[in-house]
Amino acid sequence: MEREKSLRKYVSKKAIWIAVAAVLVLGCVVFFPKILSTTMGKRFFIHAVEAKTGGKADVERLHLTWFGPQEASGVELEGSGYQAKVESVKTEIPLWKLGRLKPEKLVGFRGNLSLQGGSFHFQPDVAVEDVNIAFRLHEGAEDFTATGQTVRGQERGAFSLQGHLGLGWNISVTGDVNAFPTLALARFLAVEGLEEILGTSFSLKGFATMQGGKGSCDLSFHSPNADAQIRGNLNENLFTLSDPLRGTVKLTPFLAEKILDGVNPLFVTGVSAEKPIQFRIETTKFRLFLDKPFRWTNLQIGSGMIDVGKIRCSNGSTLGSFIGMLKGSPLVKTKEMDVWFTPLFFKLENGVLQTGRMDALAAKSVRFCTWGNVDLAKDKLDMILGLTAETLKRVFGLKLVTEEYVLKIPITGTIQSPKLAVASGAAKIAALVAAEHVPKGAGGLLNLFLQPESDVPKANRPFPWER
Repeated sequence: MEREKSLRKYVSKKAIWIAVAAVLVLGCVVFFPKILSTTMGKRFFIHAVEAKTGGKADVERLHLTWFGPQEASGVELEGSGYQAKVESVKTEIPLWKLGRLKPEKLVGFRGNLSLQGGSFHFQPDVAVEDVNIAFRLHEGAEDFTATGQTVRGQERGAFSLQGHLGLGWNISVTGDVNAFPTLALARFLAVEGLEEILGTSFSLKGFATMQGGKGSCDLSFHSPNADAQIRGNLNENLFTLSDPLRGTVKLTPFLAEKILDGVNPLFVTGVSAEKPIQFRIETTKFRLFLDKPFRWTNLQIGSGMIDVGKIRCSNGSTLGSFIGMLKGSPLVKTKEMDVWFTPLFFKLENGVLQTGRMDALAAKSVRFCTWGNVDLAKDKLDMILGLTAETLKRVFGLKLVTEEYVLKIPITGTIQSPKLAVASGAAKIAALVAAEHVPKGAGGLLNLFLQPESDVPKANRPFPWER
C-alpha cells in the first residue's frame, strides 16, 4: 500500500514537471519573436547578418512576430569599401519563412517587402542616397519599384526602376538611370577597371522584357567614355540584334591594354585618340549564346566595323619592332607618334576574328597595313603586316616597285606577346634593294622580289588622310 502511494506521488510530480516544461517550451515558442526583439536577441540577428554579408552590422530596433509584420530600423552595415544605413526594412512575410528568403526566390512568397531611407557610401564623395525599394509579392510573381538619388563629387543624379518578375523567367523592367556613379556599380558587381572604361558615371534608359523564354530590349547607354544603342531579341539563351549595334568609346590606356588588344596587336600601344572610337555591329549573322562562363565561340558576328581614327601611339611592342626595321627613318628615335588608321572591317566565327585590310599612316610619313586572323579562343595570331610601296620608296629609295606593291611580314605568337618576323622582312627588303641595283634583265631570281606578293587585299580608298 505504501509502495503504491509512493509510486502515485512520483508519477504526480513527474507529470507536474512535464507540464511545467511544456508550458515553458510553449512560452518560448510563442514569445520567441519577442525574445529576438530584445537587446540580447538582437545580437543573434546581428551575428546572422554579419555572417551573410561578411561585414560589421548593427540594428537600433528590431520588432518580430510569428505571422508578421517584421520590422528593423536603424540598420547599419560596414564592409570592405562601403558603409550603408537604412532607416527601416518592413515585410509581411511570416517569421519562419524569412530564413528561406533569397532574391531569386521572392516570387515564391506572398506579402509586401519594403526598404526605406537607404544610404550607401563608397567614398567621401561617392554615395547612393534616399533609396526606397518596394516589392509587392503575390502568387508566383512580384511587382517592384526602386528610386534613389546619387552623388559623385559635384555631380548629382537619380534613378527609377519599375517592373514585374514572375515564375518561368517572365520579366518586364523599365528604367531611367541618370549620372549613376560607376564606382558604386563596380563595387556591387566586384568588377575591376569598370570606372577606367566607362568613366566616373553613366546613364541608362530603356526597357527589357522576357516571357516564356522569349524577350526583347531597347536600351540607350551614355557615359563620359562610351555611348551605345542596343536593340535586340532573346529566344531561350540566344540573343540577336533587331537593329545594328552602334556606339562610341573613348580610348584610354586601360582600354587599349585590356580590351582592344584582341582586335589588332598594334592597338596595345595606344595612348590616346583624337576622337572617340566608333563601332558598328550589323544584324546579319549576329548570334550571342548566353552561357556561363563566357566563351568566344558563343559569339558570332557576321559583319562589324571599328574606326579608331587618329591615335597617339608609343613606340613599343609590334609597332616598335616594325619601326625598328626602317633604319633610314627618323621615327626610329621617336618615343611617341600619331598614327592614322582606316576603318577596320571584321567578322567573328568559332572564336576566330577575321580582320580585313586596315591601312595606317604613321607620323605623316610611313604607310603600312595589316590583315589576318586572331584566334581569340586559342590565343593565337595569324596576321600580316604589310610595307606599302609608298614606304619602301620613301625609306629605302626603291623605284621599281609598283604603286600597289605590298611586302608581307608575318605576325604570329599570342595576343599578349605578338611576334613580328623581323628577320624575314629584313631579308625581303635586302633582296628588293639588291634587285634594283643589278643591270636590267640580269637580275634573275632577284627580279622575282619586285613582283607583287600574292593574296594581298585591296586597300579601301580613299584614305582619310587623302580627303
